[in-house]
Amino acid sequence: MSREGGDNHFISAREQDLGPLLEEARAEFELDQQRNRLLEDFLETAWLAGTRSGHAKLLNHAIRQREEHGHDEDWETPPQPVQPQDLEAEFKAMMEAAAEALNLSLNRTVALWDLLSRAWTAGVATYESEVMASLIERRSDIADDAERWLEDEG
Repeated sequence: MSREGGDNHFISAREQDLGPLLEEARAEFELDQQRNRLLEDFLETAWLAGTRSGHAKLLNHAIRQREEHGHDEDWETPPQPVQPQDLEAEFKAMMEAAAEALNLSLNRTVALWDLLSRAWTAGVATYESEVMASLIERRSDIADDAERWLEDEG
């Protein structure tokens, strides 16, 4: 998401977030190759749903801040984010579809839902941290700051 790193930071974060969950899922469920791919797809879908939730959360926060501080006049209103209840309904439908597609026992379905929830939570956290990192990069010149710090120390 940063200008220099582009989507690479986001892709790396996805791999870092989902890697351990995929390993845990493979060990837990011992699925055939086809169902294992389905499981991977559902985990990635859950993670992406989390990033959408993170986006909606930050956008709603930005809109509230602008409205509270009267900065509406010089700021173009962004498109309305997906509403939390819509995201919740989509996520619930995805969890049900995953349980049906993978045809797991009740205990394993609960374990699957836990993994999907953790993937979603990781997606939210990743989106928020990537946006914050991007904002920091855009608002400060880290090289200049480091140089000033070194000069002050020396």
